Amino acid sequence: MADIAILGAGAAGMMAALLAADRGLQVLLVDPYWNAPSNLAISGGLVPLAGSRLQAAADVQDTPQQWLTDLRAFAGASVNERIAEPIAHALPSLADCLLDRLHAPLRFLADVPASGHSARRFHALDVASGAAWNQWLRSAVDGQPLITRHRQTARVERSTAGFDLQLGVSRLSARNLLLAGGGFGGSAPMVERYIPEMAGALHSGSATNDGSVIALALTWGAALAGMDGYQGQGHTNPGGQTRLGMSIPTLGGILVNREGARFVDESIGPSALAARVLAQPGQQALEVFDASIEAHLGNHSAYAV
Repeated sequence: MADIAILGAGAAGMMAALLAADRGLQVLLVDPYWNAPSNLAISGGLVPLAGSRLQAAADVQDTPQQWLTDLRAFAGASVNERIAEPIAHALPSLADCLLDRLHAPLRFLADVPASGHSARRFHALDVASGAAWNQWLRSAVDGQPLITRHRQTARVERSTAGFDLQLGVSRLSARNLLLAGGGFGGSAPMVERYIPEMAGALHSGSATNDGSVIALALTWGAALAGMDGYQGQGHTNPGGQTRLGMSIPTLGGILVNREGARFVDESIGPSALAARVLAQPGQQALEVFDASIEAHLGNHSAYAV
């Protein structure tokens, strides 16, 4: 019997698997979509860590409390206070964990600003992209003997000893189960139900985020909270495969609609911007910037990709 089974091998699932194995636990990492691009793989790969030693080495003054203050000023009443403060104060230790326990090639991007952040906070790997994170985490998972990967769809049942997983012809057991399914952005009915303001919006994330893991939890009587939270993208190109990146407005770029009118203060950030773009004619906008701005975008992974 394994110590823990994890459903989902995106950023959360792989990090949890590595940290569990680092503590000597036997891990089953289950993801039938292993060969499909996850949200991690197609993301910009930028992690805002406040108070890291890499920031300090670059003479950037920042603290978890400053990150929390920025969050509250930027997001207002939408901040989930139950989790915001614990997350904020865990950020320096997360950076230390990545560097010291997992030996990630983490670096600080001192030249990448972001709307709503009073300090430069973005960290990334040697190549600033989600694809680089995905590749590094997968390599780390494959190099950890206490983690066993499974690419089949799991049928999970609760048992007196924990959980039983039917994986193809194999039946395995685990004492604990972690659900790391990556959300429900790929399920139009769930988006319409829980985030009505985004109903009909272009889904630029992974199609594998179908809400199936949430549905599994519901069959066991799980309660839901925070279902109206989402990461919007006001800079997604038609087709949803590429993005210009949220840093362009911080460098002076502007947005105009199809009639040539500027319609928003672009500094509001990508999530809030998404709804504003959707309200424009044709649900489209044009991002305008010049060569001098483009010259600064080498480390801005979403644009570079």
